[in-house]
Amino acid sequence: MFKKIKRWWRDNATLLFAQGLIGTLREFFRIREVFAPPEKQAKFRRVREEMERIEREKVELLREVGTVFSGPRNSDQVEGILDKVDAFGKKYGNDRDDSEWQIQREKMRASRRESDALVAINASAGEDNTQAIAAFESYIRHNPESHNAYTWLAGRLTKIGDYDAALAAYRTAIHIRPADHTRYVTVVTAKNAIAEVQFLQGDTDAAILSFQEAIAAVPENSASLKAISYFGLGNLYEKIGDIPRAKTAWKQAVSEDTTGVMKAEAQKKLRSR
Repeated sequence: MFKKIKRWWRDNATLLFAQGLIGTLREFFRIREVFAPPEKQAKFRRVREEMERIEREKVELLREVGTVFSGPRNSDQVEGILDKVDAFGKKYGNDRDDSEWQIQREKMRASRRESDALVAINASAGEDNTQAIAAFESYIRHNPESHNAYTWLAGRLTKIGDYDAALAAYRTAIHIRPADHTRYVTVVTAKNAIAEVQFLQGDTDAAILSFQEAIAAVPENSASLKAISYFGLGNLYEKIGDIPRAKTAWKQAVSEDTTGVMKAEAQKKLRSR
């Protein structure tokens, strides 16, 4: 029965489907256990308890995946979580296509190499925004599908006050976002940044809407990413003097965060108000 949950590691949608399926099967065996003849109850109980154990293991792995891929990470963390995902798939999956899995891993490694290159470009430019913008634009000419490069470019454009160009770059990043299970990270991060630029432009209503769109774009298994948006929304309300709404947003950030990082920052804000 467990082997029917196949290739769950491909993206979060499949993971969530697998989670629901395990829950359904668990309840099925719980019912069978209750109404089964006494001599079969122990068998059904063992099956149910094994499902519950697998479910706990999978939920913990999902939490680790969400934590690693929704925030800053290094190559060791990425390789470590990929190894854990691969081990889980080997343990509980069947009909695995290892060649496809290795392709997915190589895509992640390529993404990390790109990220390292962009960080190097940014560091090389130092405080020289003009140099950084030129370097990122050059990178984009050679890598037009790099959503990360557009995000870096937008950050530098914001620094020089070219807000319209920054918004265009962030929206391009959203448009060409990756197609894998991390696509929502690009969308949410860019929408948070768009909100900040819109506030700098003086369009508070648009900024609030962008934060709300970012919150709505976060899947249920990535609550910590949602907490970042709530924290930003709270800060925006604070800047315009709407402290009650700011507190509401910060409290939501506290309740959503599972890493403790945003929770601590939001709690500091709440204590100061």
